Amino acid sequence: MADWVGVAIAWIAFAGVHLVGSSSALRPRLVASLGERGFQGLYSAVVLLAFVWLIVTYGDSKHTGPLLWNLDAVPGVAPLSMALTAFFLVLTVASQFQPQPARLVPSTEKRARGFHRVTRHPGFVFFGAVALSHLLVNGFASDIVFFAGFPIWAFVGGAHLDARKRAADASLAHYYAETSLVPFAAILSGRNHLALRELPVLGLVAGVLATGGLLAFHATLFGGAPLQLLTRAMSGS
Repeated sequence: MADWVGVAIAWIAFAGVHLVGSSSALRPRLVASLGERGFQGLYSAVVLLAFVWLIVTYGDSKHTGPLLWNLDAVPGVAPLSMALTAFFLVLTVASQFQPQPARLVPSTEKRARGFHRVTRHPGFVFFGAVALSHLLVNGFASDIVFFAGFPIWAFVGGAHLDARKRAADASLAHYYAETSLVPFAAILSGRNHLALRELPVLGLVAGVLATGGLLAFHATLFGGAPLQLLTRAMSGS
């Protein structure tokens, strides 16, 4: 089996755990049996294991398979990839400092503010953009399947969560009417407007600091050695 196929299977498993575990068919039964906290604990543990499997699978097969493009050799592409990665990482972190009505564990906020005027799932979408920027300098089949999975999951997972939240919480009707999953779609359609003054300053500062630290230790954290150690721990060797 090709390595990139293994990465695709791990992605399908990770997505399947999310979609099935939080589905309207299964979730109420599990909550009735385990309670809300029990369900959240079990669900989080299974999702984490699936994510670790995905990371380990990619760690074993990164930079393998057919080389479909080699933009890393084009002058200016690597710095562009780094700049886009840094920009969207800052937004990913900063978005977590703003109440998110449509997330799995909702806030009391019922209106769109700040990042939610751009997309109602900023964490999903911005992190998907981080992964997408990596595709500029990672052209092997295994890399493409791994990194492309994040923006795809941002929209699949976001749409799935939206469907469940719409059905469960009628008070969010106005929020859904004035926002969009696709970035800037609600703004371009006139249902909303960009309000930079609403962006969380503390979140942006935290985003800059976290991104600076992450990029400084990128090679150490995401190099071969840490992934190999994780793989060995998972395999018990």
